Amino acid sequence: MRDEVERGMRGDSRKTQADLFFASAGIIGSQIRSFAVLVVPAVLVALCVSGAFAMDLSEIHRRFATANEHYQNKQFKEALELYRSLIEAGIRDPVLFYNAGNAYAQLGQKGRAIAMYERTLRLAPRHTQAQKNLAYLRPAGAARAPFILWRPFLFVRDRLSLNEWLLLMTGSLVGVAAMWSAWLLLRDGVVRSVVRGLLVAGVLLLLVAGGFAPWRGYVEQGRRVGVVVDSDAVTRHGPSPELGEHLRLAEGTRVRIISREGNGWLCVQPLDSGATTSEHTYLKEESVEEI
Repeated sequence: MRDEVERGMRGDSRKTQADLFFASAGIIGSQIRSFAVLVVPAVLVALCVSGAFAMDLSEIHRRFATANEHYQNKQFKEALELYRSLIEAGIRDPVLFYNAGNAYAQLGQKGRAIAMYERTLRLAPRHTQAQKNLAYLRPAGAARAPFILWRPFLFVRDRLSLNEWLLLMTGSLVGVAAMWSAWLLLRDGVVRSVVRGLLVAGVLLLLVAGGFAPWRGYVEQGRRVGVVVDSDAVTRHGPSPELGEHLRLAEGTRVRIISREGNGWLCVQPLDSGATTSEHTYLKEESVEEI
């Protein structure tokens, strides 16, 4: 698996790292390259129109395509600068985050690569290559195994993104309304029985989507999580370098951001099992990249 993951981060002479993502998603042949170049502006054209960030569509095309060319030519620093410029302009897209993560990994910045892969999976939870790269780069023993009874629920929650859960919930609601109306209007007993079965199924699907959508929303937007980007970062007992050392956190460790303490300090709580405690501790802001 290690060789496969490393190939996913390297790319090859025929494909950019964006191509690798689309190939794993089932887009093949000549469509791959054109779709890779167009995906970010296509997804976010509405934001361009509304003025959510100051960059026109042609500029997004140009930067994304140029960054991919740099990456293919192993000019990883130049590629990363362009990916970062798009991210800092307000673009939130899993392909962009995945590409930036690959560039960070090639430059040896493991913590920032992990942060980008985590961002990718927030928006595209079924992104297989990001999952593999993340598993390869994470500190040893970092992932906590969830309680066995929670695992089926976590599996279902993470099959869809928040947008997909909301779409499913909306479709279920429309379907339930249509089946209810049909059941009221139809008179044929057999047809009414079929419609009633569909109505019950629609209600159940609506309940499932209505339950998982808020949960997924909390994962994507409701909590602040960051990744330690310094190697062997030292935390303190309070927001000051004068206070005693508390913990040493490996690069790539995930932390929950509790609050900003001022003077460039964060109050955090380690989330990964590699940490020795779940107590609150304090880190400099530059040591953490928020997901």
